[in-house]
Amino acid sequence: MSLAEQIEKDVIAAMKAKDTVRVSTLRMLKSAVMNFLIQSKKDKADDTEVLGIIAKQAKQRKESLDSFEKA
Repeated sequence: MSLAEQIEKDVIAAMKAKDTVRVSTLRMLKSAVMNFLIQSKKDKADDTEVLGIIAKQAKQRKESLDSFEKA
């Protein structure tokens, strides 16, 4: 199972568990993967690309948190 498929399954599991924080986080990752696929004109992303997307999203969130704390 690829990481993109695992993210989709985890979204469903989090929705059933009513874990709103996890649902929103996983939906953000899922949309980032979909945006990558649209921009690169691919049908599927391999695991290394998904890991890169996750790392990029984590870095963006950390930078946002840092700038928010400074302000």
